[in-house]
Amino acid sequence: ASSVHYAYLAGLVANSERVYFERAVALLDVLIGDIDDDVDNDDDDAAAAAAAADDDEQLDQLRSLRADLIAQRLQSEVPHIDGLVEEGEMTESFQAALISAFDRFDVDRDDVLNDTEFAAYFNVVNQSEPDAVALAYVRDNFDVTDSGHLTRLGFMQLYFAQVCEDAAE
Repeated sequence: ASSVHYAYLAGLVANSERVYFERAVALLDVLIGDIDDDVDNDDDDAAAAAAAADDDEQLDQLRSLRADLIAQRLQSEVPHIDGLVEEGEMTESFQAALISAFDRFDVDRDDVLNDTEFAAYFNVVNQSEPDAVALAYVRDNFDVTDSGHLTRLGFMQLYFAQVCEDAAE
């Protein structure tokens, strides 16, 4: 990713209009995809290994920036919901309830919901199994491990996004 991309991205991030937010996320997705492709195509020599390490660091930074950007956008659109979201933040009691719910489904106690655990959670909440669209949405928008398992933070992000979108959830 070139410095031109980063400068352009920084300008988009600084602008709070939705169209710029969407462009920034789209650009991050392209940059992440390009680096992922480069990592997949590297040879096994020492130079390629060093480049892959740099690419991994860049990927982590871009993914973190993407997550921060989405969180920042959500924060700017956060409604006040008594007992759940106050002053743009989840209340302590809401966070405690989410942690308790997460722990209920984290059967192996590894602080992530693997596919089986996530399916159990999803089935209880939605009375159905998660489809490919639901899984892709979660993996693309919330904190997950490299293997796509939903982290505790990702679970909280998911609920935060849902409650901000529809307080009845």
